[in-house]
Amino acid sequence: MTQQTFTFDYNARDYAASSTNSNRTATPNQVRKYLELCEQKGLPAENYAAWSIEYMSDKISDLYRFKPASEKQIALIKEKITNLQEAGVLINMPSEKTLHLLTGGLGGTASELLDQLIKQEAALGLSAKIPATDNQVSAIVKMFLFPDADFESFGVSRKIQIDETHWRYCTPDEFAIMIQSSFSKQDASKFIETNRAAFYEWTSTRIRPEQIRHIRDLEKRMQSLHNQVTVEWVVDIEGNLTRQESVKPQHEWLPDAYMPMEDMQLQMMSKEDANTYINMLSKDLKDKSLTKFGERSDSSMTFEALRKSQTIEQVKKEEFRNIQDVLFKLEAVAGYHNDEVHDCITSLMLEPELKNDEHIKIANQKLKDFMVFLIEEDYITLESMVELIGDSELAKSVLIK
Repeated sequence: MTQQTFTFDYNARDYAASSTNSNRTATPNQVRKYLELCEQKGLPAENYAAWSIEYMSDKISDLYRFKPASEKQIALIKEKITNLQEAGVLINMPSEKTLHLLTGGLGGTASELLDQLIKQEAALGLSAKIPATDNQVSAIVKMFLFPDADFESFGVSRKIQIDETHWRYCTPDEFAIMIQSSFSKQDASKFIETNRAAFYEWTSTRIRPEQIRHIRDLEKRMQSLHNQVTVEWVVDIEGNLTRQESVKPQHEWLPDAYMPMEDMQLQMMSKEDANTYINMLSKDLKDKSLTKFGERSDSSMTFEALRKSQTIEQVKKEEFRNIQDVLFKLEAVAGYHNDEVHDCITSLMLEPELKNDEHIKIANQKLKDFMVFLIEEDYITLESMVELIGDSELAKSVLIK
């Protein structure tokens, strides 16, 4: 019989309880938790019938710590192995069971295997032959208007020459075809990595969608303002007096008639320039001298009645909903609920006067860490993260800081 050891340590486990637990089999609650974790982690359950309470507890702890490889990691491993097989390398494709036993995260077995496969590809010169992915092409096409993006180094021009003296800009589809034919996957990755920080900083200063919509509405009113409308009163066949309007064709408009700005010109505007342009249009619309020819169309008078300007509080509420939506999407990508970040996200993050508050700084950092973690661990690509963030200015600013 084992001699009991006495101690003053009130945190020490009771001897009788310890010896009893080592002999008792796992409880139903432990078994249920063990099976739930096996299902969550995608692992097969072992034969646990004879496991003791302590052994089952250790197994459950191991499962909590176990982080499986992401589906994107597994898909990338399969892609790399297939590339090597097609190049004549004798390498077997692991079974699905083996692949799902790989661990994720930094230093996980999935990352180690990918590193080895990438090195083999590089040694065989395969990395330069793999074309850019659709997501990479999409991300690069979105940089078309970014002035600092050096497409010319890859033999890609933003312009298409029509003849010796005329040219036009590419359409998005034409530009995508050029990128696909000129960029390898490795080239695309380096190009995006080189330009992403400056690109995000640039886009944060550009015109916002709501400004574009406002400008287009004002431009429509300006066009209506300059339309020459001829009004006539005529008697119809029933003897009723009716009012008829006729609009002169475009080539007969006033010499100073307003022409809308092209989409590309608008998208290149900064937010400050957009506000200046909006003020100019609004001022012109109030200039009564511009209506000296004909009458103003009734349709041009409905804009102010239809448009409701948002208050600062409404804008803040909309942005808070946006940042909450972003967090829910991030959790869907991660596959788990992040209580730590949820507890930090409050509407106070949108108050400019609190931007230097320590609690707000901590909240921003935790949100950024969560986004960076998902990118680094291959839960999501950088391009997809940008699409996921969408119009949330707060999420954009947090990511690029």
